[in-house]
Amino acid sequence: MAASEAAPVAVAPPDAVSLAVKASAETWIEVQDASGQVLLQRKLVAGETAIAEGARPLRVTIGNAAATQLAVGGKPLELGPHTVAN
Repeated sequence: MAASEAAPVAVAPPDAVSLAVKASAETWIEVQDASGQVLLQRKLVAGETAIAEGARPLRVTIGNAAATQLAVGGKPLELGPHTVAN
């Protein structure tokens, strides 16, 4: 690519939000955006952090909520009120 050519830049939609997932023990996570597209789906090990960004609302399924911390837009999210079963 020539120096005068601009590289394409990915721009997040205005309703996008960033979700950080941190595991303190092995856990499984799936994050879907507003359209149902899977943004993140994998197993995390203790100490690992993963980031997903997508259009609100995000749908999050966690396999081990007790060992998982979430931050939405950089702010911690308390999982207790949203946990159906661990």
